[in-house]
Amino acid sequence: MLTADPNSLQDVTEAIRGTLQNINRVVADNQEAVKNSLRNLETFTLALARNSERIDNVMLKVDGVMGKADNLMLGLNTLAGGSAGGELFQAVKSIRELAEDFDKRSGLLIADGRRTLGDISRAVNNLDRNPTRLLFGAGNSNAAPAPAPAPTPAAAATERKRQ
Repeated sequence: MLTADPNSLQDVTEAIRGTLQNINRVVADNQEAVKNSLRNLETFTLALARNSERIDNVMLKVDGVMGKADNLMLGLNTLAGGSAGGELFQAVKSIRELAEDFDKRSGLLIADGRRTLGDISRAVNNLDRNPTRLLFGAGNSNAAPAPAPAPTPAAAATERKRQ
């Protein structure tokens, strides 16, 4: 058996009445603002109704753009990601390996070119010292061997590098 205190029930009823009176007073004090808000809401909903076809078209275009963006993101993910590092990673890795290989080969090519230039320089110097050697050959007994000129600083540096 439950017993209720009549005074408690009366307190709750009075609290509800007081709250309703406060709400009524706020609405009455702001009656014009409430009316304006309702008018604005009505205007807005009418504008939405008039432009619903346009809004639908815009939303379809947004959906299309979002679909393309999703496809683009999936493509970028495939290009840059994946378990093997992705296609972009592999391409960059290949380019780096190619550049390193080119660097090694160009270094060897430059060294060979310097040696060849040194050989050509020595041959030209020998030709300047003894031009008859070109015409008659190295075995010509009439031609006296020319003394070797002092090496130029560049030739000496090349020779030191070779050793």
